Parts: sequence; structure tokens; C-alpha cells
Amino acid sequence: MHVPTVLTGVEVERGLSALTSERHRAVVMLAYGAGLRIGEACRLRVEDIDAKRMLLHVRNAKRGRERYVMLSPRLLKTLRAYWKSARLTGTFVFPGPHGTRPERAGTWGGWSRGGRGQVESVRASRP
Repeated sequence: MHVPTVLTGVEVERGLSALTSERHRAVVMLAYGAGLRIGEACRLRVEDIDAKRMLLHVRNAKRGRERYVMLSPRLLKTLRAYWKSARLTGTFVFPGPHGTRPERAGTWGGWSRGGRGQVESVRASRP
């Protein structure tokens, strides 16, 4: 059985600060901060973000279920900054190349652990 490596707060901050793209930072923060699978983060729609109640509506989760997860103020601020800088219009928060479909989950296979070249699963690194 594989036991995942849990990153410290410093390692998470270092990993996030190493991401230079607003888009990459937003998707990693979304997956890590809200506990989403990468595919769930990629399929997130604008209408799924409830800023008033600070919730995210996750559709088509594991086994086709739906759920709500908490949205932190920091994550909401990051998503708003990404949306503004990318000047997006459309359904998906992370649209694919043509803008009509969500970004493919395979695009976000892993992320660098503090610049040490080790790739970790975003969800596996949560405490």
C-alpha cells in the first residue's frame, strides 16, 4: 500500500509561489484548497461558484454524485484574479483550447514539490 507524502504548509506555499501562471496557480489552489480531484476542478463551471455562501458545487464527482465543498476567501480571490486576467467568457472556469469544453484533466497530471523535481498528486499532499 502506498502512503502519500503530506506536504507541510511551507512546502505548499513554495510550490504555489513557483507557479508563474495565474491559470496554473488557480487550478492547483482549487484542487488542493477545496479537496477536488483534478478532473472535478477542470469541469468546474462559473455557475458552480457560490460566492455568497462560500461554496463550490461539484458536479459529476466520483460515481456520478454531486456535492458541495467549502470555498475559502483566499481561493475565491485567486479565482477572481485569474478570471479577470484571462478575460474569460463562457461556461467553464478552465476552458479547453477552443473554449467550448473544459480543460482535460490529463493536462494537470501533477505538480512540482517545492522545485525539487518530485511530482506529487495534489490531493495526496493534503494533510
